[in-house]
Amino acid sequence: ALIAPASLPEGGYFVRWVAVSSDDGHTTYGSIGFNVGFSSTGLPGEPTLGPSTSNNLLGIQTLDAVSLLGIAWEWLGLCALLFWLGMLVVERLIMGEAERNSPMFERARKRGSPLQWLCLSTLLVSQVVTLMLRATLLTHVLNGNTFDFSLLGRLIAGTDYGQLWLVRLVLIGIALLMFWWTNHSQRNM
Repeated sequence: ALIAPASLPEGGYFVRWVAVSSDDGHTTYGSIGFNVGFSSTGLPGEPTLGPSTSNNLLGIQTLDAVSLLGIAWEWLGLCALLFWLGMLVVERLIMGEAERNSPMFERARKRGSPLQWLCLSTLLVSQVVTLMLRATLLTHVLNGNTFDFSLLGRLIAGTDYGQLWLVRLVLIGIALLMFWWTNHSQRNM
């Protein structure tokens, strides 16, 4: 609840704020300090607000271990996705029908299957770890060192990032199921 400055006693105040982007789930935080007093140049009885501090941009922009891990996991997931898509493009679009029916292609496909499993499972794990790291950053800013699971639920349900994360998780799950199904049906032939 906001309180009118005139009803506050004179003195210095400190406001700590946290904002979570609904687009990408990134957390930004800062602090604003201000003084409430009466101006000698203004009208008598009118409070004067003045900033005493501003946001600590160095503290916000400094990379800590959790931020670095988040960046690393996102890159790992993107590399796994790129590698898997590259294998699919080569297998389905570049190779002609004659090459796909050759025995050499079948051997290469069987040997490449574990690599595709690795790419898809790495992509799935990286999505989960990235979400947990973002939730850790958010709870660290809000609650200190305790992890709040209700905040994780709000991050997933209340932001565009969380909803897109769920869509990505479902799509990765569908890709894993389809890959398992095609490998299983080819083994039974």
